Amino acid sequence: MPPAGGAAGASPFAARLDALRQAFAQGPVEAASPEVQALHDEALAVDAWRDAAEAALLLAKGHANREQPLPAQQWAERAAGHALRAGAAELEASAWVLLASERARALRPVPAMQAVGHVLRRMADVDEPRTVATVFTGVTLAFEALGLDLHALESARRALQAGTVLADEAILLRLRINLVHSGLHA
Repeated sequence: MPPAGGAAGASPFAARLDALRQAFAQGPVEAASPEVQALHDEALAVDAWRDAAEAALLLAKGHANREQPLPAQQWAERAAGHALRAGAAELEASAWVLLASERARALRPVPAMQAVGHVLRRMADVDEPRTVATVFTGVTLAFEALGLDLHALESARRALQAGTVLADEAILLRLRINLVHSGLHA
């Protein structure tokens, strides 16, 4: 049985989650979705909250990529709740940023900004550069969708600042492009 919260490194679900992440990245999301949902349900059954959060977030991203906003938001809300129970601020922030983006794309500015508020509060506890860069890239996109270009520019700057400590040129290039793109609209 996994520890309560599904602590990193101790989870019997970790290998399956990694394989499912790869399946989502390489092929049709629909094929892997039932397996991810099954893993989510199994993790919940043993109070492996972190693993359940990761599975729910993966499902939310899959629905968002297929432009299915309602299930994307539902799974992101579940992911945020599971991550909160697991004490996984970075996962909770990632779920909230997906919610912010989906709500912004649905032209729901008040709920989108509420989600951004949750992201910013959770990110106060997170300093891992890759997570900060990824989450603030998502915040940038949400602000852009809401037409808040100066806020988008500031979020893009924050993402790039976090990304500069990474030794990944592809990430840095993407972050620089996001900053320039946001700056052109501001």
